[in-house]
Amino acid sequence: MRVMILDDDPWISDLLKQLVLSIRPVAQVDCFIDVASALEAWQPSTYQLVMADWNLPDAPGVKLLQKIREKDQSTPLIMITGRADRDSVLAVKSLRISAFFTKPFQVSRVVQCLDALLPLDEPSRAIAVNTEDLISYLSGLSAGELDLPLLASVKDKLQLGYGGASMDLRELANDWQYDPALCAHLIAAANGAAYLGLGQPCTNLNGALTRLGGLTSVNLAISQALRQTNTQPDGMLMTFIQAHLDDAERLAERVVLLAQQCGLDPAPLQGAALLHRLGELCVLYQT
Repeated sequence: MRVMILDDDPWISDLLKQLVLSIRPVAQVDCFIDVASALEAWQPSTYQLVMADWNLPDAPGVKLLQKIREKDQSTPLIMITGRADRDSVLAVKSLRISAFFTKPFQVSRVVQCLDALLPLDEPSRAIAVNTEDLISYLSGLSAGELDLPLLASVKDKLQLGYGGASMDLRELANDWQYDPALCAHLIAAANGAAYLGLGQPCTNLNGALTRLGGLTSVNLAISQALRQTNTQPDGMLMTFIQAHLDDAERLAERVVLLAQQCGLDPAPLQGAALLHRLGELCVLYQT
């Protein structure tokens, strides 16, 4: 089974991919950032579902859906966009869209829709054993494949029911403030092209949460948690990971105290202290 996602926001694109894989683990999900590349990849009977954003760099995402409907009347099409006006909904009605979701969307509703539209998985194939040495393996990973371990308590809460987390920014900051992986993920997203705009770069979790908003922050956090659904580090690696996490938390607390004593804004310094072990955590997680 293959699913096409067309969205130039890599954070939303990855979230949608993780939602598909959470209910159809062996699906092949292809992500595209412009209409031209998506059109080049699409052929009749190639994909079992297509999700598209509206506003894209080269053309409206509706163009892809129109081209598909010229030759294919049955493949489910989903529009996921920031446009919520009545005219936009009516504009795609003739294309027999299966669903129209407005960003930021409720993850649970999207998952329910995907589960209803996607065929069941084919039997999974045996996973090949990787015999490559660790250094070569790490060197061959792209930036998008690198990841960091979420705190178990944070990951479990996010995976439970696709986001039982509160949308209150203060509660989110309190729950996530000592999780380097999630802080790095949200700060990077807030500084991405889709969210940065004309604002100053975000340097801490609170700034990222404020810029992204509660629902988007929770959705991006869910995406990170779903990527790690089947990851269970062994005891020795977990011991090393926990030691780095504890060290980062202690340093962050110490930096906040020193900043307050010096009359400085502690937020960016706390963020820097929390993230200073990212390299070690990444290597341990990939191992």
